[in-house]
Amino acid sequence: MTDVSTPKRISSALIMGLCASMAMSGCAGGSGEGSGPAAGKANQDLTKLVSINKQDASNLEQGGTLRTFVGSFGPNFNTWANAGNSSDTTVVLRAINQAGCFTMTADGKYNLDKDFCTEAETTTENGKQLVKFTFNPKAKFNDGTPLDVNTVKNMFNVLSGKNKAYDLVETKPWDTVEKVDAGSDSRHVIITMRQKYAAWQDLIGGFFHPKINTPDIFNKGFVNQIHPEWYAGPFTVGKFDAANKTIVEVPNPRWWGKKPHLDQIVIRQIDSQASLSAYKNGEINIVGASTPSRYKQASTVPNNEFRRGQQAGVFGYVLNTKADGLTDVNVRKAIYEATDRSKLAATRFQGLNWSESVPGSWMSLPIQLQYKDNVPVKYDTKASEKTMTDAGYKKNSDGMWVKNGKKVSFSLTNFGDDPQINAIVQRYQKQLTDAGFDAKIDQRGEQDFNVTMEKKDFGIVSMGYSIGNVLSDQPSQYFTSDAGNMTGCSPKGFDKKADDVTHIIDDKKRDAAVNALETEWQKSCYAMIPVWNGPSISAVNKYLANYGPSMFQSIDWSMVGWMKGHKDGK
Repeated sequence: MTDVSTPKRISSALIMGLCASMAMSGCAGGSGEGSGPAAGKANQDLTKLVSINKQDASNLEQGGTLRTFVGSFGPNFNTWANAGNSSDTTVVLRAINQAGCFTMTADGKYNLDKDFCTEAETTTENGKQLVKFTFNPKAKFNDGTPLDVNTVKNMFNVLSGKNKAYDLVETKPWDTVEKVDAGSDSRHVIITMRQKYAAWQDLIGGFFHPKINTPDIFNKGFVNQIHPEWYAGPFTVGKFDAANKTIVEVPNPRWWGKKPHLDQIVIRQIDSQASLSAYKNGEINIVGASTPSRYKQASTVPNNEFRRGQQAGVFGYVLNTKADGLTDVNVRKAIYEATDRSKLAATRFQGLNWSESVPGSWMSLPIQLQYKDNVPVKYDTKASEKTMTDAGYKKNSDGMWVKNGKKVSFSLTNFGDDPQINAIVQRYQKQLTDAGFDAKIDQRGEQDFNVTMEKKDFGIVSMGYSIGNVLSDQPSQYFTSDAGNMTGCSPKGFDKKADDVTHIIDDKKRDAAVNALETEWQKSCYAMIPVWNGPSISAVNKYLANYGPSMFQSIDWSMVGWMKGHKDGK
């Protein structure tokens, strides 16, 4: 199950091992020879960040296997729940669950998906916004249950937030719905809104099965289980091996749309370092090449080509405001002031010939028109020291900050074994230690990312989020009291403020209000430090067609395949 707009959490280790565009974002076409990547920088024309080796069906083989991987495999596979809200889980589910009224273009615009919905519109009647749409009469979940008004009524009941027992990432936009009714028949649905909602497409962008209707099923029913009978899409599950962290997806015999070209998709859990060896050995068909050493090694693989562009994500540090050492907002502000983001980003981009502005928002890219720098303070170690002193802290004999006899101590949680990612967190630890903070690196396996985030078992964590296509969708996840807020900081009134911006219909006014809200939240909480967006450089088998970096563009799984004469990339 997937949601078209909810930002997905990303382990920073993923960006080295897998071009994250395969999960949520994009990187542009291009290739390079020699010892390292060709120079590049952010591109404002998002439609140019598509590199999928576009081919007509007449140029494709029938059959073959796509082999790819994820860094963290479950254990919870419900992307609508906090425990499963990650780009890795999206990769596992994306070909087997397509249920939704819209696909998306590279620049984030909606296209009606007629496999599921034959029409969809929003109107105003008697002062109320209505969302009206009609399900395709062929649209059924794999167990034969039709997609109809009962599907939508159940989603309203589960996602509205009325029952707090559901582990929801966020309640938007369903908490704005007044009622759900059938129109002329059960396939024609009318959603009545309590208030006008700008991104109305998000209501019907994704659907889940009406049997997912209790907190127990929603929260725990997908732990080490996929439930293919509850999906609808061009592929289904052929084999699911939770113990060995592997899933094999095969063409779905119940699928009513265009039939896939591939015989199967194989997805395995592989950590970022091992993924390069797997690519070199032909075990997977795509791998991240976002460091000079990985780039050089991948260049020796037969039939390799490089694809490069802009990540549609933001990476940095998320502060758990409930964790030891981080509960005082003055400490968190001082941490911001002690963080030299430009040097951390420079470590990330070392040897990549990549240039970009240091990002100031978690909600949009600097190359997007709606972007604004919303970080309220600049790097200034003297200001950091003043912030701590003014708040009553003093440095002890070892140069560490203390108050009431207690040292300011916290963990820096980092994932995976990639040397460059580890070099970044080590550099950050030195910055914080030099500023008087007792920061201890907490190194964990890449496969631990989902569980760590589910339990909020961290102090400061190195991670990222995908960028949503609509700016107003994100405050309810980041800044409210909903469980999807990983920082735990939601000042009084922010639930209402995050709701209010979603009802501003004018795009420019709404974007301005959202940016102002992020700035206000940052000044109140100091709990999310953006550091880079970055390039996405992938090594890909050159014969793989209609699959690759594409920003927000939806994958057409009926057209993913191998070029004629080159089944399985040979």
